[in-house]
Amino acid sequence: MTAKKIAKLLSRQPATFGPRGKGAFVVLPYGEYKRLCDAVEDAIDLIDLEAARRDPGAKSLVSWDDAKKKLDAGRSRRSPKRSTSQAKRRAS
Repeated sequence: MTAKKIAKLLSRQPATFGPRGKGAFVVLPYGEYKRLCDAVEDAIDLIDLEAARRDPGAKSLVSWDDAKKKLDAGRSRRSPKRSTSQAKRRAS
């Protein structure tokens, strides 16, 4: 069987493989796999968001602009920004 025929078959329906005909492995197109991974990540994010909203001890939401200002203010108090070349030398 050629790669084109295999790809055509897999594009119709994911193929399952396993001992005695039981599905233990799945082969599917990479694009579909990637979409499934993204959907799972989105679902996890939604679960985390709902849990955070239900948490009575959580602080109120902060806008991105306010958070960025606080982060920038904290960074300027700690130390001056290093140049890229200084950061590279320090990393090595």
